[in-house]
Amino acid sequence: MKLADLEISVRRMLVAVDGSDSSSKAVRMAAVMARELSAELTIVHVIELEEFPTLMAEAEDGSMEEVGEMILWDAVSIAKAEKVEAKMKLLRGHPAGQIMRFSEEYGPQLIVLGSHGRSATKKLFMGSVSDAISKKARCSVVIVR
Repeated sequence: MKLADLEISVRRMLVAVDGSDSSSKAVRMAAVMARELSAELTIVHVIELEEFPTLMAEAEDGSMEEVGEMILWDAVSIAKAEKVEAKMKLLRGHPAGQIMRFSEEYGPQLIVLGSHGRSATKKLFMGSVSDAISKKARCSVVIVR
């Protein structure tokens, strides 16, 4: 049985990336699913400006945008390797909040995320992006380990 044989209606998929190994795995899984389901795939990355005040200064010289663009292009190349054309979107702010805000506008039927990309200490203080999205999303969420 193939995914397309299941009675799953997925027209749009959203995958959020942070450059970690788990987010790369999430892109690969999302691309395979998008190809099988003939779904549109959009990849997002969030430049986190709220965590450290010094990031505002770094963002002014464009370095944060450059890193974000590189993360997105790497993710798009993973999707292309799976024969899927993906759109990309660079967001700014708190990751979980921005992903949820974009999700509300985009209207995916499925969100795919890596299980973790942060260190254990930061995760303890800030909460897990994947946990927050899985609890608040209006659509199904796949968390890839």
